[in-house]
Amino acid sequence: MQRLPPELITKIFCALPSLVDVVSLAATCRRLRDIWVQQLAFIYRQVAPGCIECQSDALQLLVDQGAIKSSTAPSSVTDVLQLIRNAHIVERSIDQFNREIVCKVQREKPPVRTHPICFTWSVGDSVEWFRFC
Repeated sequence: MQRLPPELITKIFCALPSLVDVVSLAATCRRLRDIWVQQLAFIYRQVAPGCIECQSDALQLLVDQGAIKSSTAPSSVTDVLQLIRNAHIVERSIDQFNREIVCKVQREKPPVRTHPICFTWSVGDSVEWFRFC
């Protein structure tokens, strides 16, 4: 790996399936870490969408924590590590919500409607209004 050009090593980083694997590879030697730090934004844009299902929520949590100013992309190694932790937090929260709330809602019967919902158009507008027939 020491003889490979940085461009090829960047492609290797981008081919990894998760950011955890990227961090693990970068931790193996100083040269790989330096390449990762230099190409952080590019590698992040290539790897993150495929491995973080709740990327926008994890980024928003990172913004709320004050680590970054906008929810575009992390700009430092510390931000990426916090984003990985945030992604796990968000995923666990979603799982807990599904276990505790969704199953209860699905068990409850929906209200019985005596009239079907109809759609009508308001005069002069292209806005669709709901009404009961």
